[in-house]
Amino acid sequence: MKLLQSKAKAAQLADYKDDGKLKQTASRLLVGENIAVETNSPSSRHGLYQLQFLYLNCVPGFSAPSGYRLEKAKVEGCVLTNYEPDHTLD
Repeated sequence: MKLLQSKAKAAQLADYKDDGKLKQTASRLLVGENIAVETNSPSSRHGLYQLQFLYLNCVPGFSAPSGYRLEKAKVEGCVLTNYEPDHTLD
């Protein structure tokens, strides 16, 4: 899982570096108990959040508002959360 999260972090940071945003069409890695799903579908992600999956977010300085889950990821500099800020989407 750590290797998968490391690769996702590298891809996310490369995308973010371009213009300080994550492309809406970019896939997001959602992590569950010993399983991960990559999707670019907001409706699929919403359903996965309901099943307790968490989004791997590696954007520098990211924090989730109160009421959202925020957990440490296996990769340094990343967190797992059920919050996706609108400002990171095109």
